[in-house]
Amino acid sequence: MRQNLSKLFHSRLVRATGLLTLLAVSAGTVAWTEGPSARVKLGGAWVGVLDNGVRGTALYGATDPSGLKSVYRGQFVWPAPMLVTMKVDSITDLVAEEVVTGKNTSESTGIGYGVKDGQVVLILVDRSWFTHVSPTEKHNTHETSVYMASADEDNDGFPDAGAEPIMVVPASSISKRIRQ
Repeated sequence: MRQNLSKLFHSRLVRATGLLTLLAVSAGTVAWTEGPSARVKLGGAWVGVLDNGVRGTALYGATDPSGLKSVYRGQFVWPAPMLVTMKVDSITDLVAEEVVTGKNTSESTGIGYGVKDGQVVLILVDRSWFTHVSPTEKHNTHETSVYMASADEDNDGFPDAGAEPIMVVPASSISKRIRQ
């Protein structure tokens, strides 16, 4: 019996099967451990410049422990000619929610307001799509729909269903994370 077991362990088929099993277990372990940790986790403080000259910062706060959902507040410096074109004195901060949509992608929807003489005259609804190229850099595509304040007849702060934007402003940007 002892001799038969010795022959069995020296068999090429048994050694190959053992090696393949070991490789399969190793690959499964790597895939299992790299999946969630390699995925984007939202959070932190970011700085970016849009291709239309708007400069902004965003401060994130995760809304779930996984880091797959977050809110952020975007503060922007708008070029004076853009404010003149939009006929506003200023634009409020953008408040948005972002959700991870893939291994290195996320998207957000946010809202801000154009103010003239202390009154809200515009509603800005921003949709953004992010590609996270590293933990400290992401490339962004933005589409901001601009509505007249009168598009909010029920006064809930959002454009009413069926309201048409007066303009849609596309932009792109690269954001960098602030690190110590």
